Amino acid sequence: MKHVTIKDIANHLNISHSTVSRALRDHPDINEASKARVLKAADEMKSHPDLIAQHLKG
Repeated sequence: MKHVTIKDIANHLNISHSTVSRALRDHPDINEASKARVLKAADEMKSHPDLIAQHLKG
């Protein structure tokens, strides 16, 4: 099964990958409607956080 990326979700919703990233991180500059769309799409596409990438970031 292919790993779903932020870019996959962005392309699916026709929005920028930075908007998807902000929505997934619950950034305060993202409006609630956009966040809801992103979270719904991420759920439908079976997206899961990449724990290894998150660990490497920190």
